[in-house]
Formats: sequence, C-alpha cells, structure tokens
Amino acid sequence: FPVTISGKKGVLTPDSDGYYTVVVGGLNTYNSAGEFYTAKGALALFEGSSHFMRRIKNGALYAELGHPKKPAGMSMEAFYNRVISIEETNICGHFSDITLDFNFGKNNPQLNNPELIAIIGKVKPAGAKANALQLALENPKQNSAFSIRGLTENKYVNGRTERQLTNIIKFDHVTEPGISIADKVMSPVLE
Repeated sequence: FPVTISGKKGVLTPDSDGYYTVVVGGLNTYNSAGEFYTAKGALALFEGSSHFMRRIKNGALYAELGHPKKPAGMSMEAFYNRVISIEETNICGHFSDITLDFNFGKNNPQLNNPELIAIIGKVKPAGAKANALQLALENPKQNSAFSIRGLTENKYVNGRTERQLTNIIKFDHVTEPGISIADKVMSPVLE
C-alpha cells in the first residue's frame, strides 16, 4: 500500500454512523492532466444555497463507481445528460457531509502548496455497488480514491489551463484520483 505519510498503517475507521472521513477533492491545485482547479468562483458552490449543498442537506448526495464513459454512437447531448445524472444501479456510496479544509495545504507542508484547500467528505458504502467501496475502505493494503464530477469553465491564464467549477454533480469512487490528495492515504483520520 503506497502510504505516503510515514507511520500510517492504512486503517480507516468509520464513525458511529458508519461514515468514513476521506479527502474527495481539492481546490487551488493541479489535477492529473496538469490543469489547475481554482478556488475562485468555486467556493460559492459550497454555500448552503447551492444545488449541490441542498443535495447534501436532503441526504441525496451519492457516489457512483467510476465516472461515466461515453459509448460509441452516443450523442454529446445524451452523454451530458448522463454526466449530470445519477445512475441508481451504479451507486456505491452515500455522503452525509462535505466540508472544506482551508488549512490542509498549510498543515501538510510536504505537498508544497500552502494555498491548497481540501474537500473532505463523509462517505458510507451504499447502493448496488457498495461492496466495491466497502472493500477499498476496509483493506489496509488497498487505496481508495475519489474524483469530482462537475462542470467547469476552462480558461488559459498565466501559462496554464485553469478550471473553475461552475456545478458540482457529485464525487465518484475511482481507481486513481483526479486530484492527487483525493484518496484514503490523505484522510485526516487515517491510522
């Protein structure tokens, strides 16, 4: 198990309701494609009035197993509709809470990014694909990763592609994180 924080065993313990605390994304950081996810404008999506936060408040924010893939022959409109929807037969987890940790970058100097804001989620395996998430969270030798599913406005600024989130659909359980910190290894409660 590629534990990057020395002394950790890779054990993640759920809270009394069965929810695991994990890092599911980040702002003011690069994704695996070298694009910069800026906090500018995105922070409003984490306010109580947003559609995304209403989903959490209503107990209706779920994770799917993997991101949707566009099958050959599917129109872009049909694929867009799939991206913004939740497929009940592919649900692997339920989120009870999503918060921002504005000090994550400062508290993890090894990341060399004091401006990094971590997106922290409380997730519990649920739905038809719950077993895949459960096994990944419980196995100390297996990492579990997440990736944001959202819509962005992309701009080329100061020599880099900046992605500003304009809508957050949800977070998906994936094999490798889109943002390097969005996995079990970086959980603030990992033992």
